Formats: sequence, structure tokens, C-alpha cells
Amino acid sequence: MSFGVVPELSLRQRLRLRVSGCVFLCWVDGGKGPLPLYVVKCVKHGLFLDTPHGYGGKFDCRDCEVEAKMKKVEVC
Repeated sequence: MSFGVVPELSLRQRLRLRVSGCVFLCWVDGGKGPLPLYVVKCVKHGLFLDTPHGYGGKFDCRDCEVEAKMKKVEVC
């Protein structure tokens, strides 16, 4: 799911992003109910928008996933 471009963040949000690696942005409609939308920092690809996944609430960088799939294809 694509959420668009990362908006301009306030000073407080930028500080929290630097410390924790993610910052809550807003609630979005997820079909079955509202989902929290976060700005997340990937060490390799920079900032992206995502919602927490699974019980652990992890975030998945789409560019990292694409690179992992490409490496898997090259090995096979």
C-alpha cells in the first residue's frame, strides 16, 4: 500500500524521528478500521510512510523488500 510523499515535519516530530526511528503522523482508513500512519527512517533509503505490521509492529521499507527479492532472483 502506498501512502504518498512524506510531509513536512515539525521540530518535535523530527527530534522524535531521530531518537526512535519513527514518529506517529495520523490515522488513515484501513478498510476494517483506522490504522496509525508513521513516518519511518530507513538507514539505507531514507524516510517513508508505513503502518505497523504484525504483532511486533515492525515497519517494512518497500525499497529494501524489492532489493531482497532481486537478490533472491539473482541467486536462483
